[in-house]
Parts: sequence; C-alpha cells; structure tokens
Amino acid sequence: MPLPRLVVVSLHKAGTHLILRLVEQLGYVRRYFDDPLRDAVRRDTAPQFLARLEPDAAYFLHEARIDGFPRQFLDHWRAHNDPLFIYQYRDPRAVLLSQVNYLRRSHQGREFSNTPYHLMFSDVLSAQPTEGDALSVAIDTMGDYLEQSFLGSVWMLHHPHVLTLSYERLRDDAENVAEVSRALRFLGLDGDARAIAANLYDPSQRTFHRGTAGGWKDVYTAEQLRRFESRYGHLLDIYRYARHAL
Repeated sequence: MPLPRLVVVSLHKAGTHLILRLVEQLGYVRRYFDDPLRDAVRRDTAPQFLARLEPDAAYFLHEARIDGFPRQFLDHWRAHNDPLFIYQYRDPRAVLLSQVNYLRRSHQGREFSNTPYHLMFSDVLSAQPTEGDALSVAIDTMGDYLEQSFLGSVWMLHHPHVLTLSYERLRDDAENVAEVSRALRFLGLDGDARAIAANLYDPSQRTFHRGTAGGWKDVYTAEQLRRFESRYGHLLDIYRYARHAL
C-alpha cells in the first residue's frame, strides 16, 4: 500500500536532516519541490498535479507561503487533506547562528548554495575575525532573512491539517519518542517510535558545525542576546521560545 503523499516544510537551517531521517525510516524517498513542480501546481488542476508526485516520496520545501499555492489546490487540500504537510522549525537564535557558520564555511561540508544573498553575506561574515564578531553583524543586518523565514510560513504553526515538529524536541532524548509517535499517528503508519527516534541524529551531516539543540547559548553574549531579542523577540514569542536576555 503506498504511503500518504507528503510535503515537508523545513525552515532554512532548522535541522532538516532530522525530519529527512524520520521520513526515510518510514519508507519515503526525498524529493525537492523544484521549479517545474512550482509551475505545475499553479498550472494544473489539483488531481493533475497530485498525479505528478512520485509514489512514496516526501517533497521538501524551505517555505510555504499561502500565495505560493493557487486557490484550487488549497481548496482541494482543505477538503481532502491531501497531500499531508509537516512543518519543522527551530529556535530563531540557533537558526541565525547556524546560518552564520554555514556562510563562513565553518561546517563539515565547507560549501553553501550560490544564491546572490549567500554569496554577498558569505563575503561579509567571512571578513569578520571571529564567530562572535560575525554573529554581531548578522544580528544587525540579517533581519530580513529571519523575518521572511519565520513569518512566511507561520500560518502552518496553528493550522489543524499540519503536523508541527521542532528541532529541539526531535533532538531531545526525553521528547523525541513522543514526537516520532505523533508523526506516525499523523501519517497513519505503524512503526517502532523508540527505534526510529534512536536513529534520527546523524553527526556526519555535511552542514553540521555543532548540531546541538542549545549550543547557541554558549556563543551569544548577554549583550548580543539583548540586541537579538529587541529586534526579533516577537519571533521567539510567536514560536513559543523563552527569552533569555537579562
């Protein structure tokens, strides 16, 4: 029996490898929601578009803006809950720090995607003498990146047809079994949640620098936390992350 059709929206630098490992262990193969599919979802009827999707494939996106889907597709989804959507996010403070190290090539793979934004900010951040200096620059200059990332798909955070998963809970040995169990129920699948959870984390991932859930706390200074929260504290509030600035 084929697996349910699935679209995974994982924010940039939100630990996509965790949800990828999860869906792979459930039998899915990873596919990208690429430009031809974006064109097709706007051009085709919903049944025609869904017929294009490969069986047992999970299609990955970094954002899902409401205006990125035509009305007829949204009407079909709301009526039939097909495809299923999973939304993964991460603490914005960790996301910004991860982006800093990604663009400074401090991770294991030493490369990044060559979008104009990445190219220019790689130059900017790499020119800073330390990780902390680069983080300060990012706090001051990369607000558009954070706002667009966290607010572009924020409707998914509370939608009743979307399963939300956080990087922190998937990384937490005390919570990840419950999170995997939620995913299994959402997808209507059987599986050993404990065994699956034990195999989610892969430290060999090429984009890893630290790969920890709370490693950002060891990097941000008190002054940087104050500056971050004065600019982006609303993102922490929306996603229900505690503020730490004194």
